[in-house]
Amino acid sequence: MIAFFPEPYPDELAYSWFSRYHMRSGHMTFSTTAADLFVEYGKRPSIEFIIPLTDGVKVAIERYMPYGRFLEKHTMFPYYARFIPLERRLSAWELIQVGDRRFADALYITKTKGIQRTHLRYCPICAQSDRGQCGETYWHRSHQLPWVSVCPEHRCRLLNSSISLVGAGHGFHLTTAEEVVPYDSPVDTAVSDLEWSVAQFVTRVFDADISLKNDVPVGKFIRSRLEGTKYTSLRGEQVFARLLFQDLQQHYGELLPNTLSAWFHIQKVCCAQNFHTYDICMLALFLSIPIEDLLDMKLPEMSLQQRFDARLRELRSQGLTQKQTAEVMGVSLDAIKGVEEKRYRSTRVPL
Repeated sequence: MIAFFPEPYPDELAYSWFSRYHMRSGHMTFSTTAADLFVEYGKRPSIEFIIPLTDGVKVAIERYMPYGRFLEKHTMFPYYARFIPLERRLSAWELIQVGDRRFADALYITKTKGIQRTHLRYCPICAQSDRGQCGETYWHRSHQLPWVSVCPEHRCRLLNSSISLVGAGHGFHLTTAEEVVPYDSPVDTAVSDLEWSVAQFVTRVFDADISLKNDVPVGKFIRSRLEGTKYTSLRGEQVFARLLFQDLQQHYGELLPNTLSAWFHIQKVCCAQNFHTYDICMLALFLSIPIEDLLDMKLPEMSLQQRFDARLRELRSQGLTQKQTAEVMGVSLDAIKGVEEKRYRSTRVPL
């Protein structure tokens, strides 16, 4: 039984919470604290997630919130789970709740994911604010988002701490932010409006409650929001990935991550092979998709292709010729012939 467990702070990473417990526990060694917290206390503690927890620490957590709420609001689970297919999202949720390490496979987490980050990060202005309000600073979840290098609140560049996320030094300890974040860290607020907007957008998506019911594939949703733009054909059966990528490059420049650094990465999003929250947020922000729509994805009752074909059939049933139909619909005669001759048979993302 754990008699005392500190109250969690807003946006606090579980690793940070456990580290503060270790600091207050009076234990002289990490292994003693690990025995309180972890079922497999000889294993490295996870920084982004958790390893299987003892019943005692689960009881301590549930003094403050339901265990599911803890997983959603104090680990990085929402970042990796938000846009994956519903079946895998549910599987990952069930696995992480019972401490089964296979949740990482369900979330498509690989060793290369998150490679852009090498250390726990912090915002020096947040650290000052934390110390003023809480008497100590702590590790914030929102400062650990892959590819987000700016504090969404203070428009300040995040700094690397000495706590490694990778390599031999990762994990065999629980270190509070208060122990390693200097009081005199440099503050760099030379951040463009665009980069700050991206940081705020991604963080808002990350912080929102995650749906375990919405089954709309993110690729289909993005495609539906491309309808009627220059990035799709008139019927919506083709996405012009090269053109979209060129415009993304021009708009975002160096802010584009390596997972969105080529035209075929657009294909992967549209074809349900890329579920990175940052990449999807970049596309959504560029396409002016409201955050509320991204968090509650819905598809139109009829796709652009279905609406196009229905209109064509309607006009043809009225006795219009193919040429007249093309003129009314503002398309080429060849497009009308192609539909009626069933030359367009599949949805694809061309070069």
